[in-house]
Amino acid sequence: MKIIIIGAGKVGCQIAKTLSSENHDVILIEKDDIIRQSAQNNLDVLTILGNGADVHILEESGIKQADMLIAVTNSDEANILACMTAKQYDVPKKVARIRNIEYIHNNAFSKEQLGIDFVINPEIATAKQIVKLFKSPINVAQVESFAGGKVQLLELKIEENFPFINQKLKNIKFEYPILVAAIFRKDKIIIPDGEEKIVLSDNLYILIEKNNILHLNEFINKNPLKMQNIMILGGSKIGIQTALILTRLGIKTKLIEVNKEKCEKLAEKLPDTLIINGDGTNIELLKSEGIENVDGLVTVTGIDEENLLVALLAKHLGTKRVVAKIDRTN
Repeated sequence: MKIIIIGAGKVGCQIAKTLSSENHDVILIEKDDIIRQSAQNNLDVLTILGNGADVHILEESGIKQADMLIAVTNSDEANILACMTAKQYDVPKKVARIRNIEYIHNNAFSKEQLGIDFVINPEIATAKQIVKLFKSPINVAQVESFAGGKVQLLELKIEENFPFINQKLKNIKFEYPILVAAIFRKDKIIIPDGEEKIVLSDNLYILIEKNNILHLNEFINKNPLKMQNIMILGGSKIGIQTALILTRLGIKTKLIEVNKEKCEKLAEKLPDTLIINGDGTNIELLKSEGIENVDGLVTVTGIDEENLLVALLAKHLGTKRVVAKIDRTN
């Protein structure tokens, strides 16, 4: 496929890297020459300097022959305009990153009218993934769905309380069909057979029917984990979306935000969430708000160090499940 990507930021470059590795013909457009040159040096793709919403630049990129256009610049408007232009050239698939929720829920314009086939919203996608982790009865690092959600791929971390450490897989008699598809151990992937033993600190990749996840949890943990009370640190867009989804599921939610003015706006947007104005890194505040009794904690401030610090503190205090947002890959 010939794919045009507009925007050579982190998202654009990662998409370009993935698609080019799958032998697609990728053209990457970026208006900042320094960023473009960096992408050119690090990726095996053709880069073009220019505004991706400009018709002439798109024609130079071969939009008439393109199978897909992906617009992931920092400007929602530029991304929408690029997709509208691509629609005029009959590009089969148009994808746009749109961060402003109002654009997504604006009834005046549908995705079809804007020429967009699929919308990427990082905040909503992240919030959904966070909630998915909380909804899983097992303490998993990742959950992926297949066959319309009927089959789940779980990444299960083996900790000290796992009842089958040092036992061979063939000797573990699961009550329901389960496939241990792979084991990640000390930077190596193992495709196991029945003779393979489960070792402390392993990550097991398990395929299981969704309906049997609770039974698996009961099999390895006699006290199934239920999420009824969750605390969120940070009134960011991700924090807002996470709170909205959790409250719709009937989960009691509390959000701590240091900015007083922001708290007032959050109270309007999140009527079913208790908003607390305070410094979420203050241990006494966290204790007074019951961090030792919550089932889960989400740290989504704009500062990685704060997110990590509070996450570690929460685990030390006994919080059952903790999710921390980290932007820096290093």
